[in-house]
Amino acid sequence: MQASFGRATRRGLILAASIAVLGSVAVSIECGISFHKSFAEGRGLATALLLFLRYFTILTNIGIAALMTVTAWRLAQRKPPAPASLYAAGLVYIVVVGITYEAMLRRLWSPQGVQFYTDMTMHDVIPVLSLVFWVAFAPKAPLAWSGPLRWLEFPAVYFAATLMVGLIGADYPYGFLDPDKLGYAIVLRNGLIFLAAFYGLGLGVVATARVLTRERRALRATGRATQEP
Repeated sequence: MQASFGRATRRGLILAASIAVLGSVAVSIECGISFHKSFAEGRGLATALLLFLRYFTILTNIGIAALMTVTAWRLAQRKPPAPASLYAAGLVYIVVVGITYEAMLRRLWSPQGVQFYTDMTMHDVIPVLSLVFWVAFAPKAPLAWSGPLRWLEFPAVYFAATLMVGLIGADYPYGFLDPDKLGYAIVLRNGLIFLAAFYGLGLGVVATARVLTRERRALRATGRATQEP
């Protein structure tokens, strides 16, 4: 995307702002529901916040909403967007959220009322719109092959923190990360499988970005050639 405010930039701004608003509203509603439940059960503010933020889905949607808010603001100011690696990493995280929920978690509960819509927004709508934004508008260069390794830091820290918090008596947010039920050997195996999935998807994003970058450069070169006398 260019800093000049062309038609493509305007569409990118609208999509980024839409993702930011949808994500922020969904997370805010879920926060209200979670805090209300915690307070009704006699928990304090710190515990309520911990219980809300223990989900990878929540943390990732907060990150995507923040990134898209900054993106929309920068585009509105006719400034270039954030570094390409941020959009690529965010895409990897939110796509894993959508795939994991669809493959492993959707059948485990049936949200009702407003939670049906927040659940669908965070697990379906935001991942799809984030993918559309990345393909159509996000910067894709430079993305190094070493990037996917750095992008593992967030899920690796989350995995370790989840196990540590569980040791002090908090519930585990996901059944496949619960060593009390599965044992540490299986949980560690699950964690390694997920890290491998993050890494593989990251490599796929880098490869796709390089292909799209080459194609766009070729199209621009062809366009310049046809304009020459």
